[in-house]
Amino acid sequence: MEMKVAEGVIWQTGAGAPQSEEAMAWLRGEIYPRLAMNATETDKVIPTTDRWGRPTEWEVEGEGWTLTVRREYVEANAPTWSRRRDVVTVKAKGGEA
Repeated sequence: MEMKVAEGVIWQTGAGAPQSEEAMAWLRGEIYPRLAMNATETDKVIPTTDRWGRPTEWEVEGEGWTLTVRREYVEANAPTWSRRRDVVTVKAKGGEA
């Protein structure tokens, strides 16, 4: 399914769905700069952290949608900061898109 997240930007909501260049540019330019890396950056979206203080999840709300970024690390059960990937999910507010 598709969800409009910004003017001219459509996000594909299916698991593993490829995103357009416009959607990836929106994610890099509009969303990632709003994500705090720790609780002291109070002007940004504060993450959930694991027992080592690594950021693991952020939730950003927009007009009609909620975006979640879940960060996975190479060693999930160790204090290394080497990250594997970010899993981005966009849902309609109040449920699945």
